[in-house]
Amino acid sequence: MPKAMAVLLLMQLLGEVTVRLLHIPVPGPVVGMLYMFIWLVSVDGPDKEVAGTVNGLLQNMALLFVPAGVGIMAHGDRLKSEGIRIVIVLIVSTLLTMLATLLTYRYLSKKVVKANTASTGNHHD
Repeated sequence: MPKAMAVLLLMQLLGEVTVRLLHIPVPGPVVGMLYMFIWLVSVDGPDKEVAGTVNGLLQNMALLFVPAGVGIMAHGDRLKSEGIRIVIVLIVSTLLTMLATLLTYRYLSKKVVKANTASTGNHHD
């Protein structure tokens, strides 16, 4: 678990450093997730320790929403004044995320099919 947490925190740190050095308007953890994705692709996926730690974090993800709930309570006035815009941004960003996921899945699934047919010698064009 220490190795896995170190990897996760390192990727987040690299994301934060990148955002601050390049002054890009993206949250550091998002850039860190991109770095994590690139790393996982380059090493053919996570090892057992990283996968186990991530699964443990995902199983307890509800705890990670507590700070967000406190933030909503602390900024109630802002939520009242900008609530509609926030909801619109959430809906649009969710739809864009779903579209990006779909396009990525379709692209990668075609690559996997091509790789499998090339490795088995079965060409069904």
